[in-house]
Amino acid sequence: MRSSRRSLVALLLLCGVAAVVGAAVAWHRRDAKEDLSWPMAQLGLGIYLYSQEHQGKTPPTVDALVAADMVSEDFPRRLRDKIHYLAAGRDLASLPPNAVVAVQDPTRYAEHAYVNALLANGSVVAVTRESVVAVPLRPDVLLFVEGQSSYDFRITTSPAAAQPATTRPAR
Repeated sequence: MRSSRRSLVALLLLCGVAAVVGAAVAWHRRDAKEDLSWPMAQLGLGIYLYSQEHQGKTPPTVDALVAADMVSEDFPRRLRDKIHYLAAGRDLASLPPNAVVAVQDPTRYAEHAYVNALLANGSVVAVTRESVVAVPLRPDVLLFVEGQSSYDFRITTSPAAAQPATTRPAR
């Protein structure tokens, strides 16, 4: 009787541990699905290729990348409502490397402290969500990323004297 009780307690304990581990894995996978750093890097490459064929101009919309065969047809649909595209029709070569081309919509990711920003030099950096909320997200306003470390990057409306230390050089 005593050994069967121990076996039952051990079995229940094992089931509880398995449930906690399963929940943690499911939570991690949910967050991984919402990570837009890779799609934003692909967007940066598409914008760069588009600008090479259109006198240095960025596309007027993300959908224009599909029409120009720079990205797959489902690509804009995956990003729609998840990002703000801010560089519509701009001259890519004239943008400073730390200028923001696109940024994750901070209202969709209220539970996160950081969101991703695509810079004019093609790099994707994590910026503080609160700095994105504090600036106007419109194509007529040029935004910049400033800061010295990946935990300090923030978006501002004025160009910083120092470029972000960890961004790649312009292509």
